[in-house]
Amino acid sequence: MSEKLDRREQMQPVHQIIGVLGATERKNVSAVSVFLARKMWATLRATFSEDGDDHLYLEAFYSPDGSNYDTSTLFSTFLPVSAGNTKQISQCFNCVPEVGTVKIVVYNADGEPVSNVEVTIGVSKWDTSVSKGVGEKPEVR
Repeated sequence: MSEKLDRREQMQPVHQIIGVLGATERKNVSAVSVFLARKMWATLRATFSEDGDDHLYLEAFYSPDGSNYDTSTLFSTFLPVSAGNTKQISQCFNCVPEVGTVKIVVYNADGEPVSNVEVTIGVSKWDTSVSKGVGEKPEVR
């Protein structure tokens, strides 16, 4: 065999600038195909207000058909509050279905607005290309 069978390809990351997320506001960021997904990662960045006292959450909801999403999260993470400061967190999620769609939602649990909110999402996918020579009978000498 000339190449490995488990090569991976990276989906072009989705980057969305949300800007200001109001007090207790929830916003749909993006829906990402997880066809042949191996793992998914997300980065959340934001600036908390001087009076901030609660976290900013990133939640993912799964749908097998891209229309009907689970009511419970597939995974979630949070950006710990840091009053008046800009913070960032990145998380890798290994348990991702290999078909369907994952919807990313950002939720501001704080009673104050959060600014400069940005989300980046990426998916590592299995490469299904077949190597030359795979499936051929071995040569007998």
